[in-house]
Amino acid sequence: MYFTKLEWLWAQFRRQLIYRAIIIGLLAVVAALLGLLLDQSVPDEWALKVGADAVDSLLSIIASSMLAVTTFSLSTVVAAYGSATSTATPRATNLLLDDTVTQNMLAAFIGAFIYSIVGIVLLKAGVYGTSGRLVLFFVTIFVIGLVVVMLVRWIDFLMHFGRLGNVLDRIEKAARRNLASMRQQPCLGGVCDDGDPARKPPGSTEVLSEKTGYVQFIDMDALSEVAGEDGQVTVAAHPGKLVHPGARLAYVKDGADQNVAHAVREAFIIGGRRTFDQDPRLALISLSEVASRALSPAVNDPGTAIEVLARQLRVFADWLTAGEPDEPLHRNVRVAPIRVDDMFDDAFLAMGRDGAGHVEVVIRMMKTLGALAESSPDEFAGPARRHMSLLFDRAVNMMPSADDRNLLVAVSEAAGMKLTAAQRKRAKAG
Repeated sequence: MYFTKLEWLWAQFRRQLIYRAIIIGLLAVVAALLGLLLDQSVPDEWALKVGADAVDSLLSIIASSMLAVTTFSLSTVVAAYGSATSTATPRATNLLLDDTVTQNMLAAFIGAFIYSIVGIVLLKAGVYGTSGRLVLFFVTIFVIGLVVVMLVRWIDFLMHFGRLGNVLDRIEKAARRNLASMRQQPCLGGVCDDGDPARKPPGSTEVLSEKTGYVQFIDMDALSEVAGEDGQVTVAAHPGKLVHPGARLAYVKDGADQNVAHAVREAFIIGGRRTFDQDPRLALISLSEVASRALSPAVNDPGTAIEVLARQLRVFADWLTAGEPDEPLHRNVRVAPIRVDDMFDDAFLAMGRDGAGHVEVVIRMMKTLGALAESSPDEFAGPARRHMSLLFDRAVNMMPSADDRNLLVAVSEAAGMKLTAAQRKRAKAG
């Protein structure tokens, strides 16, 4: 997680293709100009022996081939984005867009194209001497070797990029990373406040939003600076929350004038979509959406839902072992922690609704919830048993077979669920 607004904005820029394209493009121009810098350092007879005149043809080949490779790569990547949207969830597209391997490859191909174009222009202008052409020749050979290696890696990468398993891996990785960060800093580096975020603290003034969108980032350093040594700011809108003009963003102790209110609003970055940086619940929602899509009648793929359950079990299990929380960095900023109940709702509510008619999904989900309740009775037992009860009630209504209902009862009890008399009666009657 990033702690200042500038760091977050810089991180967003570094995730874009244009960042790497600019850097590699500049390196390509420098490489093309290298022959001018070393023109007087290489004896002319070396150039005659090597045959540096061939560099013109080599640069032409690179220019034409890199243009074709870049166009092909872009079409393949766009197709992968569409595949991820249709087979997994549109939220996963953001993770694919931020993929550094894709951006590095595309930037390298663009850089090779820029290098060849600049080299051809300088050659046609007669800028290079005989020795300069020799230097350009060796640099071109190096660029060709680099491009060949990257093409081999790129082909291997495209074999998996955007496939359902690859998308699930990326979502799971984001979920594990974000939950681990939340475990270390459960309240974004502030002091945890167990009160209701919607309730105004006594003696404070509310700061309202002037925009509509999702809270993407909160600059805790800026809020701490606004609060000062003796003040206090209480965050009312967590990352991922949809706000609108008039919605509460934060509460400032001892009043807030226009300058203070403006500074608080500037600490909140509000955009058109949710992001994964400070919003660990988004990754859990994305995993659940993949399972719900797989369980739809049009897809009918319960195996993917079962795989998602295994990944969710790993995510929550890793969260337990992420270590003890760090000391708050900003003691004058209070933030309500994310409730475990809400995270369980994000992970299991939709899947329990859509998978209630699939006995194999219900069994796996019961076992997953039972394992979570057993792994952490203090934190997970309550939410897990609540979802087990919801799943049992839904599944009983969706299972016409008495054998399936009897199996449901056995699996539920084995998972640690305490069935009520009414639930047993419904399972028996169908």
